Amino acid sequence: MKLSIVISTLDRTIQLDRTLFSLCKWQNYEPADVELVVVVDRTKVWGDFGWVMRNYRRYFYKITLIEINSDRMSQKGVTGNPSLGINIAVKAAENEIILKTDAECTPITETVSESIKLFDENKLWFFCVRMLTERETEQMGEGFDSIHPDALYKKKLTQIDGLWYITERQRYPYWFGAVFSRQRFMEIGGLDEEFMKGFAGEDDEWAERMARNGVRWDWSATLKILHQYHGDWSQRWIHTEPHFTNIRRLQWSRDNAVMRANEGLDWGSDKYIIRKETFNAHR
Repeated sequence: MKLSIVISTLDRTIQLDRTLFSLCKWQNYEPADVELVVVVDRTKVWGDFGWVMRNYRRYFYKITLIEINSDRMSQKGVTGNPSLGINIAVKAAENEIILKTDAECTPITETVSESIKLFDENKLWFFCVRMLTERETEQMGEGFDSIHPDALYKKKLTQIDGLWYITERQRYPYWFGAVFSRQRFMEIGGLDEEFMKGFAGEDDEWAERMARNGVRWDWSATLKILHQYHGDWSQRWIHTEPHFTNIRRLQWSRDNAVMRANEGLDWGSDKYIIRKETFNAHR
């Protein structure tokens, strides 16, 4: 079976490079079975992303790099909400198995092969996530090119189960890492692009809507990622009007038991794409 890794990001090339290094150097999978789709919103460093993609192209049968401009949307916001980017990424993906993650989420287990093994079109698998502090992220960067990230994590960072933000015991539906069916995603209208107006909530609403459509949530200790610290920029939006806007939208979806998002809309539209570049394994 083949799998598509999809990532929507802002200008986080340093974190993405580290994530792809971990995935490509330390995991065992057939490049012929895996594609990578990266969507970048309003980037100032397109060339840097292209450099990263060229470095890792031999580890995937195809890489698609897409730049979008969410400022063109009527419901545009300023918080960097990823709803549009994820919709475009999943639409661009070729395979039924989708592994959705973020540029800053470094895998420390065999996430690709495990995702293929665990895949069930009627399940939504969430990854276990350990949130790193700024200092811990710096520590993980020391020796990253020569030591397996799991060994580096165990050697350098505090080992307390409670530091894992999402585990099989602490079951939160937040998708720093998730595995799901592309067909199911398409059937329910992807992510609700109304969340582009504000901050957060789009992941909870989508996951709850997947559940309403018969997709069961599950968690696996074989899917583990470390979330690299990338500044406090996004934290400024907590408990602000953009945050409350999306909280209200989430509650509206719950109150109305919404089954499908973006009804009647051209969601995940190509009209927001500025440019696209493809990197094949041998070119």
